[in-house]
Amino acid sequence: LCSYVGNYAFQDCVLLPTISLPLCKSVGYGTFRGCTSLISIDLPLCSYVGNYAFQTCNSLSSIYLPNCLIANNNTFANCSGLISVNLPKCSYVSDYAFGYNSKLQTVNLPLCTSILSTAFSYTSKLISVNLQNCSSTPQYLFWNNRKLISINLQNCLSIGWYTFAGCTSLASIDLPLCSY
Repeated sequence: LCSYVGNYAFQDCVLLPTISLPLCKSVGYGTFRGCTSLISIDLPLCSYVGNYAFQTCNSLSSIYLPNCLIANNNTFANCSGLISVNLPKCSYVSDYAFGYNSKLQTVNLPLCTSILSTAFSYTSKLISVNLQNCSSTPQYLFWNNRKLISINLQNCLSIGWYTFAGCTSLASIDLPLCSY
């Protein structure tokens, strides 16, 4: 009954295709970093994922962690095949959590209340983002995301400098509570 996987436990296991840890509640730093053949993760109870945990897992196309509360530094950075992320309970997103994902298109973070400015750095293909519970956006959050079409910020009270600068495909945005 594995409830914790330690730091760098499976780092660079390049032939590992799947992970199924149905009782795991915590994944340490760099645990699966560099597992380039990883296509499927099953961590339904995991609430904590450490920095760099899935960095450069290039074969992952989607991530669904139903109980993950925090997306730490570089947690899913440089996953070149990553297209969609669904973290329905995540409340905090740190620096480069999804950075350098050249194919990332959709992100669902409906309970996120705090996000750092570099969370989506160099994710040039982002199309749709759900941050409906986020009360403010930091500067540069979506800077130069030229494909961004749709964003849900229905509870946002303030928008930081350059948040949407260079988002040439953004056709409409509804910010009913925004005053700054």
